[in-house]
Amino acid sequence: MIVGEISQLSEDSIRFLIDRLKLTKTDEEASAEFKSKIDKATTATRRRFDSVAHNLMDEWKKGKQKKVTNSAAVDTA
Repeated sequence: MIVGEISQLSEDSIRFLIDRLKLTKTDEEASAEFKSKIDKATTATRRRFDSVAHNLMDEWKKGKQKKVTNSAAVDTA
């Protein structure tokens, strides 16, 4: 990437990406590692809590938007 004049990617950054993307492994090995990481991430208690918190916030925001919309309708009447 240095040849492509993308100065943000140093040789260390490129090595990091090669490692993280499992580019030195076979497709089967990389696939197994990614599946393992995905399974671990989707069953983690912290991730479940995070999802619940996001869902609650989304519902709360929807409720606030409905109140604002209803108030605007009342104001224009």
